[in-house]
Amino acid sequence: MFQFNCPKCGESLGAEMSAIGKQSRCAGCQEMVVVPPPDLLPRVGCPHCRAELDFPTSAAGNIEKCPKCGGAVQVPNAEGTGGTGCLSLLTSSLTALLLAAGLVFGLGR
Repeated sequence: MFQFNCPKCGESLGAEMSAIGKQSRCAGCQEMVVVPPPDLLPRVGCPHCRAELDFPTSAAGNIEKCPKCGGAVQVPNAEGTGGTGCLSLLTSSLTALLLAAGLVFGLGR
């Protein structure tokens, strides 16, 4: 699901990819609107199954599940940085673990 704003009243609306180009009624102003295509990040290759994936800008910087194989995919942030694959996931996990350990040790002093 992705988010878009009603062109008439600005209400935030959600839609599935299958609804792109179809009409939907705005929950805010009740106007009929055409569901626009989402703002997508550059295509990302799944490091597990090699599928070419599109993610909305709201997924930037997150680790998402590949819809094809279920593997973890690091989605680049808005600047296009952020790797994919096991090394990036390991680095992210280790960074988070070290940060958490530092916070725990810092609290005990």
